[in-house]
Amino acid sequence: MPAKLGQHFLADASAARRIVEAADLASGDTVVEIGPGRGALTTELLSRGCRVVAIEMDRALASLLRDQFAGVDRIEIHEADFLRFDIEPYKDASPKFIGNLPYAAASPILQKILSWPSWRLAVFMFQKEVADRLTARPGGADYGVLTLSRWIRADAEALLTLGPESFRPRPRIRSTVLRFRRLDTPRLAPQDEKLFFRAAKAAFQERRKMAAGAMARLLDLPRSRVEAAFLKLGLDPRCRAQEIPPEAYLRLPSELGLSRRET
Repeated sequence: MPAKLGQHFLADASAARRIVEAADLASGDTVVEIGPGRGALTTELLSRGCRVVAIEMDRALASLLRDQFAGVDRIEIHEADFLRFDIEPYKDASPKFIGNLPYAAASPILQKILSWPSWRLAVFMFQKEVADRLTARPGGADYGVLTLSRWIRADAEALLTLGPESFRPRPRIRSTVLRFRRLDTPRLAPQDEKLFFRAAKAAFQERRKMAAGAMARLLDLPRSRVEAAFLKLGLDPRCRAQEIPPEAYLRLPSELGLSRRET
């Protein structure tokens, strides 16, 4: 069966076991599996006594899974696009999430989960370049708005990187498995997110230039006000966007005098 929708199927049994083990599962846990494909992770999840909610948008693969797990009463198989799937009915189970995510949809899938308050832990495989951006530290080329969007809601760690030989068909890139743990309290209140991202996106839009200049131009602010805010936060006015730590981005909208009425 050929790969569709950017999906490459995990064919490494050892990697499948390590991915499932990383989810810290107990018998009876509810796990939402996104893009189960041919069932490599599904089989491991069921062997550990989990209740599995498998969401597969490819009709042929969903049919294959129904045949493969016929008679198993701890699995629901939904032929659906996860981005349109209603996960609210599972909130009382505080589910964990797992999946080898289709490369083209990985970021929006993660954003949907991050914004949902009822999950506990997620283990996902991403294209390595995306995983590097999600876990980047300030100062590096991978650090950016995607890093910040994850940071305000969850901690993340890289667990293992897999080469093309671990998949069928073989992709042209390497993949990295990340584990996310939801923060009990987000680092930023939801009502403040628009201003936070407005400031951060302005800084990163011209990441090769000094952030103060980019923010002054794109936010229509006096350069002197931006530089004064940087100094108050202990930032060098000549720094670039990737040199500003997340904690400083939290305080920048207030120090810059940005108003919610302007968003």
